[in-house]
Amino acid sequence: ILIIEDLTKSVIELLATELEIDPLFFAMHLHTIQRAGMQSQAPDQATLPSRLLPLEYINISYHRAVTSDTLTPFGGKLVRDTVLDRKLVFLQSTNIGLAQHYPKRGTMLNDLQYYWSHYIPPCFDPKNPSLQSLAYYPLKIIAAEWTKYIAVMHHCIKRYEYQNEQLPELDQFNMDLRELQGWRRRSMMSQQKIQSVIHLIQYQEQPSSPNDPNMRYLLEDFKLLSTDLETAGRRLETMLPAVMTFVQIADARRSFAETANITRLTVLALVFVPLTYISSLFSMNSTNAPGSRHFWVYFAVAVPVTLLTILIA
Repeated sequence: ILIIEDLTKSVIELLATELEIDPLFFAMHLHTIQRAGMQSQAPDQATLPSRLLPLEYINISYHRAVTSDTLTPFGGKLVRDTVLDRKLVFLQSTNIGLAQHYPKRGTMLNDLQYYWSHYIPPCFDPKNPSLQSLAYYPLKIIAAEWTKYIAVMHHCIKRYEYQNEQLPELDQFNMDLRELQGWRRRSMMSQQKIQSVIHLIQYQEQPSSPNDPNMRYLLEDFKLLSTDLETAGRRLETMLPAVMTFVQIADARRSFAETANITRLTVLALVFVPLTYISSLFSMNSTNAPGSRHFWVYFAVAVPVTLLTILIA
């Protein structure tokens, strides 16, 4: 068993030449949207299943839930000692407690070393190993990672359920709306990844041992993950119209508040502008100055003019 992490161009060239590995294998393994851009399709999406299923290899991709206790997601940058860049999406206010048992969750290499040194899967034949038996432990590890991913989705579902009477601010609604739109795309792509694993397991079943309990249980695990992921994704998608409605309500409330403020300013202007204008006219004559005998004339003129201005407006 040869385990390689963080492929480089020289390693790919060496493996493809010496072991006669199909270049499509490396293309499917290395292709991601953030590295290739949105213009190009993933190789597995651009290739028909009849071309992929008979192949003697399996490409499996998944999402892994991680937590950041020391770095601030906004403005911070996580640096890893790897050849390939990995996309990392931070979710707001996430503090998910997941029990982690032995072996330690470092890399898949450590997990595979532990499992293969302690327990050989019953479906593994050293003389004629099948593709299923070699992929048995990686699939179990990936199934556990998908379980964490679904737990993150359920956590986000609880976050987006607004139960308090006081609704959040409009900026918070806009941020939740952007996250829900991202979840709709992520859940769809995650569903495709799990379904591809299910199709591969079903196709690769050996005719001599079609009732292998290990692979049958593993297949049921991925079917359950597919159902749970579809359910969680559907719940997140149904929250999108609700959040959009809340955004409209919050926007309407802000518009009403702005309209009320403008009305107050208009009333103040209608009161003070005529008074200021009349006072400027009467200030030219000292006999109508404040404290003089004819100061009452100012009020006799200013008050009717102000009332007339308000009525006309």
